[in-house]
Amino acid sequence: MAETGPKHISDFTADSRWMDYNGHMNIAYYTVALDKTMDDFFAGLGIGETYARKENRSTFMLQNHTRYLREIREGQQFSSYLQLLGLDSKRFHAFVSLVHSDGTTQLAISEVIGMHVDLETRKPIEFPDQPYDVMSALFAEHQALPVPKFAGRGIGIADN
Repeated sequence: MAETGPKHISDFTADSRWMDYNGHMNIAYYTVALDKTMDDFFAGLGIGETYARKENRSTFMLQNHTRYLREIREGQQFSSYLQLLGLDSKRFHAFVSLVHSDGTTQLAISEVIGMHVDLETRKPIEFPDQPYDVMSALFAEHQALPVPKFAGRGIGIADN
């Protein structure tokens, strides 16, 4: 992915423990990689696990839609990239791609909507100013990018 494209977040190597009896990565570990991407993104903004424990605030995922595009095999290296599709003072809409180490082949994509919450009241609250400002700047950059092909798609069996 280009520097002017979605933001690089994390790098992975598919562990043997992530493989299933079909000889490829089990879907649960796609979810682990996608979730770690979000954790790493928020940690980089200063609102990750340390923030959650100290401030009693965090982010919750409200919706997730994942598409598995290619098999990931044991030892395969891949990276994750994030593109912000929407943002307001409490919520975010992101598109995350797992990309082969060749830099071009998408392996899986996930579209998520989440919100910032007070962990005591379990209610939505506004993001703190500094991370929100960084997210807003990133969102402004990402608005210039094309909307990903599968963003906003539903699920179903197409008629032939």
